[in-house]
Amino acid sequence: MQVSHYLPLSAQQFLFNALEKPVKKAQPIELDNWRHAGEAVVGYRHRVNQQVCQDACLSQNLTRPLLVLCDGAGSAAVSDLGAQALSLGLSRLLVSIEPLLAQWLDDPEFDIALVDEMLSKMISRHAKGILKDLAMQHKRAMNDFRATLLLCVVGRYNTYWCQVGDGYLLKRVGEGSDSAWQLISPPEKGEYANHTCFVDDKLTLSLFQHGLMPSHEMTAVAAMSDGAGERLVCQRTGKVGEMVEWVYNEVTINPTVAKSLLGFLSDPNVWNSTTGDDKSLAMLAQ
Repeated sequence: MQVSHYLPLSAQQFLFNALEKPVKKAQPIELDNWRHAGEAVVGYRHRVNQQVCQDACLSQNLTRPLLVLCDGAGSAAVSDLGAQALSLGLSRLLVSIEPLLAQWLDDPEFDIALVDEMLSKMISRHAKGILKDLAMQHKRAMNDFRATLLLCVVGRYNTYWCQVGDGYLLKRVGEGSDSAWQLISPPEKGEYANHTCFVDDKLTLSLFQHGLMPSHEMTAVAAMSDGAGERLVCQRTGKVGEMVEWVYNEVTINPTVAKSLLGFLSDPNVWNSTTGDDKSLAMLAQ
């Protein structure tokens, strides 16, 4: 009988051993100097229909750099509550398991495949639990709260990421004029027919994209909802637009980046030709 990955983990599952043959050590990165910003703005179409913003995002560098971004399903009655609960609850989870993250992401000799598997099981199960508890509290169906998920947490040697549904996770590689933005994973599309997958009662690990990447190879990571991606990522080729680099410069240089990011996501000159969906963007940068 196969045990569900949503059941509680036994204590011995946390006792990872270092690799018998340590991998070649890359240069560790410093975590204290990472800056962050995140903002969610209601779209014009939602405003006209008297809907609240169904996007929610959070970025911080308390124990380590992390971001969580969620986009509530348009057809779900209170998906804004689900998106908010997921972004807050998963960021709290990452802070709570900091002693584990310090071992798993800051030590180059841990088996990254095991770390990837364990974090994915913990986060996917916890995400479902957040929405299940919310449904019980409000006496509603769990699917009324369903939302997509983008998450990234940075370690000194390795950075963990995961994605459920559409939206975009990006990383910035290189420095200066040699820098470039790349997609970390392709989004699960189909949002116009509401066919993208969500954190809901049907979520399994087969729908949970995840992985680890070397931290020293990147200078920033960014997450954005599909509403922001309409303008910032080419829908046909996946090429990242130059405005993302402008956001990176704001995050790393501008002390009032929260104000400038809000203004950018609200600027009609940028977003008038889009579908009017909610827009959210979060970034970690050094």
